[in-house]
Amino acid sequence: MQLFPSFELLIEAEPLAVRDGLAKILAALDPLALNVEDAATVELVLAEVLNNVSEHAYRDKNSAPPIHVLCQPERRGLQFTVTDHGHPFPDAALPGDEPAALDVERAALPEGGFGWSMIHALARDIRYRRKASTNELTLCLPMKVASAIKDASS
Repeated sequence: MQLFPSFELLIEAEPLAVRDGLAKILAALDPLALNVEDAATVELVLAEVLNNVSEHAYRDKNSAPPIHVLCQPERRGLQFTVTDHGHPFPDAALPGDEPAALDVERAALPEGGFGWSMIHALARDIRYRRKASTNELTLCLPMKVASAIKDASS
C-alpha cells in the first residue's frame, strides 16, 4: 500500500527550466526526509536524463512540448517515468553502461559519454520504449524510503 502520494511535473526542455524542475522534484520529496546521498542521487540521475532529453531528443525542435516526469514512491525506492515527444534513441535502444574510454590522448577525450554509465550504476529496472511519437523512460532509484513513506502518513 502506497502511503506517500505519486506526483507529476511538466518541465520545459531548456537548461534553466530543467534546473528549476529538479528543485521542484526535490521539494516534493521533502516529506520523505531523504538522506543527503539519496537526494543527490535523485538530482544527479534526473539531471542527466532531463538534460539528455533537452539536448538530444529535442535537438532540432524549435517549440518542444514539455517533458513529463512522474514519481511513484515504492517500498524499494523511487520509480520515475520520464516521457517526451522528441527523437527516439538510436536503434530504439538505451545507451549501454560502458563508460567512455579514458586511456586515449588528451585531445581525443570525449566530450560526453559518461552519463549513461552513471545512470546504469545508480538506477535499477531501467526500461525504454517508443510508442508512436513518444519516448518513455522508466527507472527505479533504490533508497530507503519505506520507513519515510510510513512516517509521512502519521
